[in-house]
Amino acid sequence: MTPDQILAFVLALTSPQPAATAFPVIAAG
Repeated sequence: MTPDQILAFVLALTSPQPAATAFPVIAAG
């Protein structure tokens, strides 16, 4: 994972609603 992906993952874990949109982006990356 790149630093950007790690940051997105952490934000997804800490924000339940955005997680729904963040996880597909991480999976695609």
